[in-house]
Amino acid sequence: MKTTTVTPATRRHTALRFGFTLVEILIVIMIMVLLMAIAAAAFGNFIGTSKEKATLATISKIDKILQQRREAFDRMDFSDAARRLQTVDLTNIGLTSPESQIPNRQVAEIIVRKQRFQMAFPQRVEERSVFNGVNYYSYFTGLAQRPNYESAALLYLAITQGESFGAPTVDDDAFSAAEVASIPIDIGGSTIDLKYFIDAWGQPLRFYRWPTSLIKPQEGATASSFRVQVPTREFSSMLIPSLPDFDQESLRSSPSIANFEPASFGKDGSAGVAGADDDNNGTTDDVTEMGWPGSDDPEPLNRDPDDPSFRFAVYLFGMTAAERTTFRAGFRLYFPEATYHTPLILSAGPDRALGLHEPNDTTSVTHRLARPLSLTTPDSIAPLVDNITNLNQRTRGN
Repeated sequence: MKTTTVTPATRRHTALRFGFTLVEILIVIMIMVLLMAIAAAAFGNFIGTSKEKATLATISKIDKILQQRREAFDRMDFSDAARRLQTVDLTNIGLTSPESQIPNRQVAEIIVRKQRFQMAFPQRVEERSVFNGVNYYSYFTGLAQRPNYESAALLYLAITQGESFGAPTVDDDAFSAAEVASIPIDIGGSTIDLKYFIDAWGQPLRFYRWPTSLIKPQEGATASSFRVQVPTREFSSMLIPSLPDFDQESLRSSPSIANFEPASFGKDGSAGVAGADDDNNGTTDDVTEMGWPGSDDPEPLNRDPDDPSFRFAVYLFGMTAAERTTFRAGFRLYFPEATYHTPLILSAGPDRALGLHEPNDTTSVTHRLARPLSLTTPDSIAPLVDNITNLNQRTRGN
């Protein structure tokens, strides 16, 4: 029988043969670290994409309900309310010129519709404070700083407790805990849970009913300074890519504006002149000619969807700046006339940087109409890049 003798040298050789060198161990460690980094990045991207999809799903759900309400609202007949408004003595709100009453039924109905729409879909508590008998005014206005969840809370209340106008009603069960956050608040000595919409990062969504300052960010900061201004697509197209296009037929039929730029004003390329017939319609309308009946402006962003014939805009421009201020304050309607708008539901995205003034901004009327925080490119655009809205799905174009 043959035997094998194991010598110390054999043992050393065997140990060396089945072990690893320090270099080999380091290589293995580096490979493992690299694989872990790749896996972490992939997992992070997966989480980020999942949160974007979840946020989009929440916004889309809210938007669908909002669209149903808007369509039902558009079918409402406000002619009786318009007739009653025409009998109101405007001197009661301090307005004595140009008329002491609303001049015609069309203007009265536009005013009524805007008031009712503002109350049906508020973005700050001054527009509507009572839902189901609970008054939220003191809570929101009594805080040292207005909360960034105010418009999200009011939108939730409007959807679950507001008027449906014949559209399907919605209750609390329609939204999951991942779509709604709540905070206990004190109302008249009673504690209630205030609910508001959130995105997948746990941040409140924002709601802008008439985001006109995205389209005309250079509008004056006070109610009296609203005038027809040059629209821009620089900011608005990022969050509302479905903006109506230029009237290309007008461009083709008018060689003098074939090279039309957004900053131009119709065929003559200049703003209207006070006391002049700028749009050649036979009257000295004392307004710029952009978008007005008889003008040559191909820019549809100068047209209010609620006032396509400019009746309300003409009525307002018949007033002095002081009278317009009085009118807006009396009817609580603040927005640039002759400007395109559509409701905007927005998430600040993964960077949590909104890039816009808050919907409940108290420093300026135009700020709360979705005015960008900065009007200097590219600083103004950077925070908007990852924003998710009901209209863009995602600003980056995904």
